[in-house]
Amino acid sequence: MDKLKRKTINFDHADTALVGPFLDEDSAEHAALERLVGERLASDSAELRALVMLGVSRVRETLLEDAYNQAVDSGDFDDTSDWVEQTTRARRRRRTPA
Repeated sequence: MDKLKRKTINFDHADTALVGPFLDEDSAEHAALERLVGERLASDSAELRALVMLGVSRVRETLLEDAYNQAVDSGDFDDTSDWVEQTTRARRRRRTPA
């Protein structure tokens, strides 16, 4: 897929209740979302895009964790303290807004 174009998302009542607070500029959820993405979000589109991108990031982290766990379980490498420290530092860098 070269370029993602406009897509329609159908939210049911439960989804609306879950997502709605992120679209309210006066909510704690909206403020937290802006802090996470490091920019002001001034439209529903920008807020929903930010939520999707954070979801993408979380899914990728899960895939990496799964791959790591499979490698450890299969004996491909040991879980050394050096590796744990490097991984922890890398995660902290990724979570720190630029």
